[in-house]
Parts: sequence; C-alpha cells; structure tokens
Amino acid sequence: MMDVVREDEQQSGPPPALRPPGETPPVDPEQVRQFQQFQQFQELIRQHGAIPLPPPPRPLWKRVITSRIVRRLALLAIVLFGLYFAYDYYFGDDSENLPASVTGGGTNRTTVLHETTPKRTVRQVYSHVAQNDRASNEYEFVCGQFENGAEQQFAENFGAANCQAAVAKLYGEIDKSVPGWRNAYAEPFPGAELAEVPNGTTTVVSSCEVATGPRLGEFTLRRIDNDQWVITAHRLENC
Repeated sequence: MMDVVREDEQQSGPPPALRPPGETPPVDPEQVRQFQQFQQFQELIRQHGAIPLPPPPRPLWKRVITSRIVRRLALLAIVLFGLYFAYDYYFGDDSENLPASVTGGGTNRTTVLHETTPKRTVRQVYSHVAQNDRASNEYEFVCGQFENGAEQQFAENFGAANCQAAVAKLYGEIDKSVPGWRNAYAEPFPGAELAEVPNGTTTVVSSCEVATGPRLGEFTLRRIDNDQWVITAHRLENC
C-alpha cells in the first residue's frame, strides 16, 4: 500500500506554481517603449496639429544629372568640341570648300569626293560639259573639280563670266553632227591612261591629245587626302 502511494506521487509531480492574488504580471520593456513613443506622438499632434511629412527623395536621373562629376564631364566635352572646330578652322584643307551638292555634307579627309587619278578628274570636266544638264545641276559638279580660284581662271580663259557660263559656252561649240558625239567628247583619254597615277603631289594634264573639240586646255592638279586629285590652275594651249 505504501509503495502504491509513492508511485502516484512520483507520477503526478509537484503542482504548478500559482501567482498569489493581486500580484502584477511582468511587463515587456519593448512594449513600454512603444507605448511611450505613441504618447509622445499624440502630444505633438495635440500641440502642433498635423506633422508635415519629409519630402520624397529626388529621382535617380535628377541626382545623376546634377552631380558634380557629370557637370565636369559636360564642361570637358564642350571644351574639346571647341578645340576641334578651332583646329579645323585654322588648319583644315582649303579643298573642302566645295558646294554642298557636290560633297553631300562630307569632307575630303573623310569621303572620296574626287577622282583618284589626274586624268580621271579632267575627264569629269569633259564628260559634264558634254552633258550640259542644267536640270540636275551638273555645272556645280564640274566647277567643284577646281580649287578656289582655279574655276574662275578656267572661265576667264574661255571669255566667260564664271565657270557655269564657260561650261554652257563650251557645250555650244561641240560638233553635234558627228554620230556618237556626246560619248566621244565625254571620253577624251584612252582607258589605260585613266589609271596612270604620277609620282609626287602635283602634275599637269594636257588636252592636246584630245581628238574632238573644243579642247579644254592644260590643267594643273594637286593630290589631296585619300589619293584624290583637284584642279589648282588652268591655262590655254597652242596644240
């Protein structure tokens, strides 16, 4: 009987501790802190009314644009841009001063605007005189083969006021009674000669070997960038 009682006591164990009546349960410090902050917030609203919220942060793109490093890079780009144009203005090639209809907005240093052999360049003059195509503005292309001043020299040598007038006058002097006259006048040099590239940077092309008239005289040419050739002087010949 005594053994049974002990076994029951071991199985049941000690009873749970009971809080005496009237004792306050423990308080969480974090809850106390949050409650105090809420009371402070209510007091601020009571004293000052609605509390303004802080302004929203600026967008990222605005912060990037107004940053100091971006402003410095923009200033550097403006300075380099100005230096490039100053260099091009003072040291650029005079042969770039061609009509926009000829260049298409390009320059001799970046675009091939002229022929790559002297005789091909002179052939362009003959070819476009033979066309006399006013509607497609061929005059500007013919006169664009000359550097500044040489086109006026060409005009005066043929008794014309300007290069365009000289082209019209010369077209009127071509013998158009010969079959195939246009092609014959437009191709004054044999094909093999067109590929000849002289040594040096200047050369002279004579018209004395041209079989059909009118002969256009002697052309002095200069090599420029990209192995292009432009006409720098003109004179009449006694062939």
